[in-house]
Amino acid sequence: MLKSIEIKRFKSLVSQKVEFGRVNLFVGGNGAGKSNLLEALGLVSAGLSRGVTDSDLVAKGVRLSAPAMFKSAFKNRGLPSTFRIETTFSNRVTFDFDMMASGTTSHLRFKAERAAINSRTVFGRSGNGATVLGQPLAARPIVTRGMYDQLRSLAGFNNLVTGEFDAFSQYAIYSPQTEFLRGTDVGTAQQPPVGLHGEGLPLATATLLNYWRSSSGDLRRRLDSIFSIIWSTGWTNQFGVGSPGVELMSPQVRTGEQTVYFRDHFMHLKRNRVTAYDASEGVLFLLFLVIMLAHPESPHAFALDNVDSALNPRMTQYAVAKLVEFTKATDTMPGKQVFMTSHNPTAMDAIDLFDHETRIFTISRSSEGHSVVKRIEPPPNLTRDEWMVKKGGRSMSELWLSGDIPGALGEAML
Repeated sequence: MLKSIEIKRFKSLVSQKVEFGRVNLFVGGNGAGKSNLLEALGLVSAGLSRGVTDSDLVAKGVRLSAPAMFKSAFKNRGLPSTFRIETTFSNRVTFDFDMMASGTTSHLRFKAERAAINSRTVFGRSGNGATVLGQPLAARPIVTRGMYDQLRSLAGFNNLVTGEFDAFSQYAIYSPQTEFLRGTDVGTAQQPPVGLHGEGLPLATATLLNYWRSSSGDLRRRLDSIFSIIWSTGWTNQFGVGSPGVELMSPQVRTGEQTVYFRDHFMHLKRNRVTAYDASEGVLFLLFLVIMLAHPESPHAFALDNVDSALNPRMTQYAVAKLVEFTKATDTMPGKQVFMTSHNPTAMDAIDLFDHETRIFTISRSSEGHSVVKRIEPPPNLTRDEWMVKKGGRSMSELWLSGDIPGALGEAML
């Protein structure tokens, strides 16, 4: 699991270190730098999976820009030639790199890179050459590709290293979009299991249901619990995948050959199926969330940009609470690490600040425009009851809306 990241000279993040839990919620004003932080994580994942060409970054959900735009550029400061990212994982595994990002090249390039365990270098490169397991490499690694991907099948890396790197190499930024969830915009789901925007919703739903049908015992009960997220809407008690057909969808609607449908238990038995095109946006987002939590191909680490997408305040709080519940590891399913942003205050009400594994961070701009990341924590040595008294019994969402959480509303820091 990713324990921390230190970011230097990357977009609006001039110099920030953040220590993570299992579930991490980022709140703040528009343009404060929340997406930049998620994208810094995307660069780490890209470096551990294949590389940092445009196609590699698109697959991670990182917005494409000219290479130079990835570097910080502020008044009264010189323009840097590189940006740097340092990460610490569980088991004392670390990974850091310096990235060249000039206006004369079409892609980002690695200038330096190092992975270590217990402070001992596993592999690395710099202007002086490259090494792996203490031995020099005869050829220089490709500058747009991470060393881990180039060497992992050839070198006998420590299992603790491969376990951490393989897990985080799956990270991507997911941002479900209505047109893809409904099937009116059909694309290829390049990022398993459902695509970054929901392009692969029908296939992901069908394979998830096949996984559920083949399950039994504790695994079946776990999946049933996760599926209950969808039933929380109150009107549906079944979902599936099938051909839309003219009886369910107008022939004027252009969609894929297969569509997701839901059964509305309030409707007549002959007319109780609703396709993704006619279903509410909220239930489609909840299905997307269920797939991310339950599908066997779902990544171990992922980001949800705007976790409150299409959900009302009550459902936002409920969905985030369920996400927290189902990220924890069990005997039947591995745990996950989630990073998410939200503009809905009730998302904060689902996070227990006294749980070390669930964290809320504000991201705001300093007076110089730099993004500042701060963890929200109760004052030290206070019990939960004492903290409630100190807050005046108000929820986190009430504190946010009243302006009593510095940086949460997007105001500049002095």
